[in-house]
Amino acid sequence: MARVREDERFKAVGPDSPVVAPGLGLEDEYSEAEGEGEGQDQGDVWLDWGFVEFWKGNAYTIQRAISVDPETAAANASMNEETSELIASLKETIRTEEERESHNTQIASLTEKVNEATSELDKVRAQKAEAEKEQEDVLVFLEELSAKRKRDKAKMKQAGLEVSEDEGEDEGEEE
Repeated sequence: MARVREDERFKAVGPDSPVVAPGLGLEDEYSEAEGEGEGQDQGDVWLDWGFVEFWKGNAYTIQRAISVDPETAAANASMNEETSELIASLKETIRTEEERESHNTQIASLTEKVNEATSELDKVRAQKAEAEKEQEDVLVFLEELSAKRKRDKAKMKQAGLEVSEDEGEDEGEEE
């Protein structure tokens, strides 16, 4: 790994360096600049700046990971704790978002039910008001009918006609 970091091609890569595909004739220019002869059959490696930066940033971690037995526990427990805390935090955030989404769905459903119930209540109130109006009309009609009956009885008595006892009792009870 140290040899890779010390390679001139690795050091020469920068953000402005183009990635050149092999076979474009640049291998010969590079080998002549290095003083290598035409007789060597080595392939040339062209590195991308992003890969080189990744390699530089993670070379130590990769080197340690290669040399450590995978069955052993990680030496850097604080990194695992931070990672575990981050994962737990992200899981909590996801759970909270799912609950929020579930609550929003419930709110929408309940709002729809409330709107339906309000609409039904308005219909029932309208029917009740109509029934009360009809009942009031019937009571007014009954009152008018009773008043007419009393007038008719009074006219019958004045004319000397016979008025039934039941009608007289009804009259007495009402007064």
